[in-house]
Amino acid sequence: LGPALDVMGVDVQRFTAGLSANTVTSAFDSVIAKDPEAVMVGSIPIQLWLNPLEELQDKEIPVAAAGINEGEKYGLDPVQSSSEGYGELMANYVIGEMNPEANVAVYTIPEIPVVDIVAEEFVEVFEELCSECEVHSVDIASKTLGNSAQNTVVSDLQSHPDTDVAVFGSDEIQFGLPDALKTAGID
Repeated sequence: LGPALDVMGVDVQRFTAGLSANTVTSAFDSVIAKDPEAVMVGSIPIQLWLNPLEELQDKEIPVAAAGINEGEKYGLDPVQSSSEGYGELMANYVIGEMNPEANVAVYTIPEIPVVDIVAEEFVEVFEELCSECEVHSVDIASKTLGNSAQNTVVSDLQSHPDTDVAVFGSDEIQFGLPDALKTAGID
């Protein structure tokens, strides 16, 4: 969003929250201390920031969230959930456009519920659409994103050389992957 918001003259400050209760709390404390005009939150399990959300709502600071399931229940509007139907869409795409008899690896991040839901939905729909196809899931630890997640993908592909298609529950899993695949000799 950075370039688009720059064009509109919106000053954006990014806070990295992580996925543990203490880092999320610390990040939201910093956000609230800045007294922002609005807050955007992406894919952090809402249970980790319910208290800061209430504080932001009490201050009438608009909060937009992406990748939050059932956000409406917590007063988030608009909520752009990145789970509903995406797994099904990806499964249909793989079957219809890529390889109708694919051997698929699905990479997910269990600590991020919305990513895990997309992956689970993909597997469920894919298996319904193609009972003779092979599909396996691989968990990627959130703490490895941006540093070594690509090594987990490479190791999985090496141990499953018949894999035709790799499906990613989150683009962040792919950071550094092209170079890692090249180094490993995987096309």
